[in-house]
Amino acid sequence: MPEERKDKNINQQNLNHHSNKIIKTQIFPIWVFLFIIKLQILNIMEEKDFYYFKCVTTMSIPDENSGKIKKKNEEFIVKAVSPTDVEAQMVQFMNGTVYDWSIQSVTKTKVESIIQDGKAI
Repeated sequence: MPEERKDKNINQQNLNHHSNKIIKTQIFPIWVFLFIIKLQILNIMEEKDFYYFKCVTTMSIPDENSGKIKKKNEEFIVKAVSPTDVEAQMVQFMNGTVYDWSIQSVTKTKVESIIQDGKAI
């Protein structure tokens, strides 16, 4: 008889041990799921409709005195949604330019807004 109680005790301990594991494994995925949702909400809140990019272009300009081609770098700040949008806007902006030009780099800036005359533009 005491052996039966001992076996019941051991079985009860195993059951408690396994039930704790089950509870922990069921809670963990819920916690991860909630954390992912929180990150997605924060991401949505931080997204903007546009960014400011720094676009560096190179223009090939012939020197009037020597006739050699000189390369001149110019920098532009472009309000756009992506680097591809920057390229499209630069093509539109440089349309009709007499000299050959090319984009050297497009870099997303940390600029939040551009202010002119006390207003954001």
